[in-house]
Amino acid sequence: MPAAKKQKLAELGACERADREDFIKATMELSKGNKLTLAWQALATMGRRQMRPSLYAHNALLEGYARAQRWDQGLRLLLRMQQFGLEPDERSVAAVIRAGVGSPGSSKLAEALLPQLTAAARRSQAAAAGVDGDGTYGEASSSSS
Repeated sequence: MPAAKKQKLAELGACERADREDFIKATMELSKGNKLTLAWQALATMGRRQMRPSLYAHNALLEGYARAQRWDQGLRLLLRMQQFGLEPDERSVAAVIRAGVGSPGSSKLAEALLPQLTAAARRSQAAAAGVDGDGTYGEASSSSS
């Protein structure tokens, strides 16, 4: 089965008509199947093709790294997300922290990532409340009652 998935990814990468959604789906399926190297390759191909990154695909791979306790790879992917302008959310950061649980130095990893987790939680809460990036709610009215 691994050879079939590897071949499918190679075909997807060679297919010029493969779009962003195809790569997102492949990344998510590969991550769920613990084919983490292949999922990373799918994300890398998206980057080479200058496709807009997907938070869903990145989080799927981060969850895979958490299951495999690969905090080093999770941290690497978290940094890659930021380099590509993709803002990690609570799930992103929490997955990397979960990946490090039980590893030597895991408390230091959690301590280092806690500010990012807190910031992601604030962004999520602000988005849910309809607060804009500047701290205002929607369109501010220029007249007062």
